[in-house]
Amino acid sequence: MEININKRFKTLFRPLTDEEYNQLEANILKEGIRDPLVLWGDVLIDGHNRYSIAQKHKLKFKTVKIEFKDKTEAEIWMRSNQKGKRNLTKLEQLYNIGKLYELTKKKHGGTGANQYTKQTQQNIMSANTSTLLAEQYSISERTVQRAADFVKEVDTIGEINPDIKDRLLSGAIRATQKDIKILANMEPKKRLKIMVVLENLPIFSQARSKVEIEISKDETAKQTIKEIKRKPPLIYNMDCVDFIETCKPYDLLLTDPPYSTDIKDIDAFVGRWLYPALDKLKPTGAAYICIGAYPKELQAYFTTKIPKNVVLKQILVWSYFNAPMVKRTHYRQNYCHILLYSGKEASINITDPVEGWAVFEEDKPDPRRGNWYHGWQKPMSLAEKFIRHSTKKGDLVIDPFVGTGTFLLAASKLGRIGIGADISAENLKIAESRGCQIK
Repeated sequence: MEININKRFKTLFRPLTDEEYNQLEANILKEGIRDPLVLWGDVLIDGHNRYSIAQKHKLKFKTVKIEFKDKTEAEIWMRSNQKGKRNLTKLEQLYNIGKLYELTKKKHGGTGANQYTKQTQQNIMSANTSTLLAEQYSISERTVQRAADFVKEVDTIGEINPDIKDRLLSGAIRATQKDIKILANMEPKKRLKIMVVLENLPIFSQARSKVEIEISKDETAKQTIKEIKRKPPLIYNMDCVDFIETCKPYDLLLTDPPYSTDIKDIDAFVGRWLYPALDKLKPTGAAYICIGAYPKELQAYFTTKIPKNVVLKQILVWSYFNAPMVKRTHYRQNYCHILLYSGKEASINITDPVEGWAVFEEDKPDPRRGNWYHGWQKPMSLAEKFIRHSTKKGDLVIDPFVGTGTFLLAASKLGRIGIGADISAENLKIAESRGCQIK
């Protein structure tokens, strides 16, 4: 007897996993094909995996025929026949119920008594379908209605990427019913980006977070570029001391050099760059240098020789409390020192009394907010305060350890001229994406 395979019926449900298929094959080889294959005419509608195994091993099997009026009626039978099957996940079961609701309404939607309007007929059939499915699956009618909505949401995803749809339903991508609803109703561009990430990161919450961070970074970068369009910062790919030697005297040195945790010999490092950098300050200039709160690093800066025309005026502190805290054997540092040097004619102009404290408490950049680009990054708002306090529009702001450009971007936003340097090509690439010009 010839048996035909209809692609629509064969792909109605997701394929068995390799493990499920191998187990079924082992059971059949041991016990034979006990359940008959179900045919509609000569078309196979139930038993596709058993038929495949029978063909492979040339096994005998029985068939039984069922008559249907059309493909819709056949699909309703197939989906109803899945009730209680163990290879369906909860999401697949919900989707199956929703499909049954949709198909049953479609099958009977045009019937009804003549005294009813078409809309009334549909409402009656919808209610009857919900009641029947609720009784059949021992669930509430509200759950049936939710299943119908769920089908629309899943199919929206399936129209874009059928593989993602199948993986969501099967659990290969970790997602809840609520997650799928969020994805389906998302702005199209964002939804597509998340679906691309899900290909390699099969956890919806993480994929969504990753995309939202990227979008936030893009929006922040676009806004920053818009704000600094007239005078973007200029950054050179060169050593800090070589760069300082090329600079003319500047109004503000604002920088965040590597900490002692990243430098083998912190004393030699500070001795190499600090003196020449401070020596280029104008008599009216100031320098804000962010340093780590490590005893060895503090000692290096306090003992290194500085030019006679410059004084260490104050030690400021930036602190934050938005970092995760876990059980530790020592106190976790949530601050850094900022050494404020100034020329003999320099002055600080703080117009907002709230900004006049020597301790600045501001959240550190956070990857979850999309404003974080590298490990030791400082808040742009902190940089803006120091720039306002110590410079005026048109002044020259220098950063010989520019990182990803935060300090110079803040300078350009406020109408100052920002110039800097860094030896990290990776950092410079990020700085360029944020609106800096690289040489």
